[in-house]
Amino acid sequence: MKQYTATANDEGVRLSRFVQSVTRDFPTSLLYKSFRNKRIKVNGKKGVPEDRIKAGDLIEQIGRAHV
Repeated sequence: MKQYTATANDEGVRLSRFVQSVTRDFPTSLLYKSFRNKRIKVNGKKGVPEDRIKAGDLIEQIGRAHV
């Protein structure tokens, strides 16, 4: 599990854009597969790509999606 904390600079950014920026080697298709399989959580709750993050939010990426 990887954990990231949003800073004040990340405020208002879409969740999908934030996760893409911190996991540069992660293909976009696997990123959205992680969202569908509920492997990305914000403050312990299921994350949706359209969510806007706030400063201090804890973003968790559980495992890694396999093809």
